[in-house]
Amino acid sequence: MDAGQAREFVRKFTPSCDYLIAHIVWDNQGGMHYVPHEAQKEVFNTLDRTRYFKLPKPGTNPRGVEISIEAMALLVAHGATRTIPIDWRRPEGQYDQYERWVEYWRLD
Repeated sequence: MDAGQAREFVRKFTPSCDYLIAHIVWDNQGGMHYVPHEAQKEVFNTLDRTRYFKLPKPGTNPRGVEISIEAMALLVAHGATRTIPIDWRRPEGQYDQYERWVEYWRLD
């Protein structure tokens, strides 16, 4: 996504579905957050588009537009958001993720 596409996305965006957000904090507590559409609309209308989104820096190879830290904090803290706290623990030992999934696929 180039800068023009990112700006166009931000200009046209309106919340249209629920979010499920995984907040992973290795060896600490994070959680899974269900953010309903109505909560997103409230936060989106409270913040302007430039505060709701974080545009990619020019000259970089971004993966797209991000939701800002401020917006994410408001979404997670919203009264309609539901959270399941999770203590994220890294698996012990070294393993090859690719080989792990190839083994799972073989079992199917």
